[in-house]
Amino acid sequence: MFSLTLAAQYEQVTGENPSPATFPEGRPPLLHQWRTYNAEEPLIINTYNTGTGKTKAAFLRLLKRARDIGFDKLSTSEDNALLIAPTNELLAQHKRDAETFCTENDLPYQVVAISRADLDDYKGETHFSEAELRRGASLHYLIQNARQLGGDSKKKATLFVVNPDIFYYAVFFCYHKHDRIPLFQDMLTQFNFIIIDEFHYYNSKQFANFLFFMSLSKHYGFTNRQFCLLTATPDERVKTYLKDLDLNINWIMPDTQETEQVKEVAALAPVTLEVYSEQELQDGIVTLASEQREQIASWLHQGEDGAIISSALWRISLIYNGLKQNVPAEMMGRITGPEKRKGRTDAKGKRLILATPTVDIGYNFDRQDKPRQNIDFLLLDARTSDEFIQRLGRAGRVLGKKQDKIPSRVLAVVNQKLYEALQPYAGQVMSRTTLKALTLDSMPSRHSLYNYIQSGSIAEVFLPIYRLEGMVSSAEKPDLEDLYNTVRHLFAPNATVTYEQMKTKIRRFLRQDTYYSHMQTFPAEIEACLSQCKERLLAEQDYRKNRNTLWANKREVFQWLQKDLREYFTEKARFSFREAFQPPPALVSDPKGLLSSEDVALYDALHIAKNYHAHYHKTLKDWQQHTTSPAPQEAKDALVFCDLLELRQPDERIQIGLKLFAGDYRKSEWEEHFVYRSAEYCPTALYGIEAIALNSSRALDEMVQNMFKERYIPVFIAADPSRTLNEMRRLQREGQIFPYELHVTFGDLKSAKYYAVLGTTALLVWAEIQRKYRIIDEGKGQKEDNDPIIC
Repeated sequence: MFSLTLAAQYEQVTGENPSPATFPEGRPPLLHQWRTYNAEEPLIINTYNTGTGKTKAAFLRLLKRARDIGFDKLSTSEDNALLIAPTNELLAQHKRDAETFCTENDLPYQVVAISRADLDDYKGETHFSEAELRRGASLHYLIQNARQLGGDSKKKATLFVVNPDIFYYAVFFCYHKHDRIPLFQDMLTQFNFIIIDEFHYYNSKQFANFLFFMSLSKHYGFTNRQFCLLTATPDERVKTYLKDLDLNINWIMPDTQETEQVKEVAALAPVTLEVYSEQELQDGIVTLASEQREQIASWLHQGEDGAIISSALWRISLIYNGLKQNVPAEMMGRITGPEKRKGRTDAKGKRLILATPTVDIGYNFDRQDKPRQNIDFLLLDARTSDEFIQRLGRAGRVLGKKQDKIPSRVLAVVNQKLYEALQPYAGQVMSRTTLKALTLDSMPSRHSLYNYIQSGSIAEVFLPIYRLEGMVSSAEKPDLEDLYNTVRHLFAPNATVTYEQMKTKIRRFLRQDTYYSHMQTFPAEIEACLSQCKERLLAEQDYRKNRNTLWANKREVFQWLQKDLREYFTEKARFSFREAFQPPPALVSDPKGLLSSEDVALYDALHIAKNYHAHYHKTLKDWQQHTTSPAPQEAKDALVFCDLLELRQPDERIQIGLKLFAGDYRKSEWEEHFVYRSAEYCPTALYGIEAIALNSSRALDEMVQNMFKERYIPVFIAADPSRTLNEMRRLQREGQIFPYELHVTFGDLKSAKYYAVLGTTALLVWAEIQRKYRIIDEGKGQKEDNDPIIC
């Protein structure tokens, strides 16, 4: 361990103040906020540092647009705004901040937050609608009638604060068939100012979705629409794609040279940074927090406020449990995935906040009446450069504070490369610019799997283009082909796959979706599976009759059905904004608070199996009888029921693997179908996977073991050993993927070991290393980049 000091950071301010109510005397707006206020270009990209008020800068731009139009002339159909926040926690924070800003500036915007939970709450309000509405219908009703919610006739327009999932499912026609068209039209036409916060948070697939919408806006002539992207750590490849949109861009960047005379104010106080190598701490931040327990208690006793942020929930749980020996439980709060809204709200008022990455992105640890920084001390770990920079930026925030020179303390666990890069600066004062440069050079970035944009994203964005075809006249269809060609050139300039080829591909998926969309599991017994999929088989049978290609026997029918299902579920994973592979939830009884502040919670069953000693029940009824606890409404989704007994220590954590019995195949046949796939040249899905414990002689509970067994799960598989596996492990070391060890037993009872990436991530990894996969491991010739089958 060694220490260094991070110098205070200052930001430039301007003499002009567009909002005295928000920036009273002595607290002028920063120069980047003033520049954002005045930005006229269709694309504004603010890349200023964490903690410098980028969101408030975007609100200032909304204020300037409203002033230019005239408050009394704002239109409910033309001047609405949209703010997209990547997490629901940040969504709620932005709603509060936006309401405050609008009130301070008499800005006649109503602020409406929309998440899935919010939609359910709105549906229950009196006079929301006289009908019982689907969520999609409720969303459309809300967008069209938002002003009715508050009952304030002075509100002329609405600022909607949404999560990206809602935006994605509306733009990509993923809601109910009766709601798709009106919701798409809402997103395309209702918002003339769109803020996308924490833009660096999104992976390549998600980034491409936003690129498509920007292209769509340009194509349909929404010239008055502005996009405002906020990101502290933009990737160079992201910058390149944005430039290729061929829009005028106003880059508001910290290194922009200013010619005018400006003053400076403190934005970040000095930080005493203690640096620990993950190699010197056996269990990383868990060990560090344990060693610092008495010191943490002392800091809290002295009136300081702190936070502990880790990439892993299990670490936060262990730290929380260990700190209870020295710190009263009522002094600590958790902001983590298992915590419900009430628990997170309560946690914000606690003196010590323990959190997972949900607080990385724009989250403010509010202490409104505190004259100095809100967080006096911070413990953190990080897997990527983005995480380290974001988490470090939570400490020492003094913008607008009366006391701005009191140092904060940060204890950081970093990888060995960054540890060695920082070591020469031990005992010295370092600028944050230098630290950021060393961090970016020494730690992997959050996202690097950009090859998907050149392949998979074209197939993904064709879905809304195809849906649009059903909404336009024959005369307008060439215009859609122009849109497709524009997007194709943006994503993959060398690709030659045609509009008609993509239409054939998407039609097949939509036919499958008609029959399979309501199905999650499938019985292993042939007769039962054929019966469940009867409608799909009858439709295919009619198609084959006309071509004299009927199946010869029931075995052929079943083989065709399996292939159809594998293809469908692989493609379905593409049309999910976030990761499609989500382990089923476990319903847990947790009176000791080992997982969250709730006595009863639902959370990832794999996480529970890995990290807790638990008593399992066979049915929900057994669980209820044993715990005497009422089951929440969401319990209907649970497949596993248990009581948490205690946390596993780090050396006791279960390593989860997978196993599969492939009795219909010999090894070489199975590998051709599921590993090399040289005929199809696209990912596939596995059926019959079981979960196993790799490092324990005791088997997993039967319910945990079998929870994937009747599902088709998209996979990308690497043989062990292989060059593909080397590439996969490199991505794993960079924190990009988390492959599972997969043991396969074949029909001759021989077995082999593989590694598998599951779900939507499998599509991204396939696009990243498929060329090496084909050439080196299979030894066959490489297909051309313009192959019409885009995966």
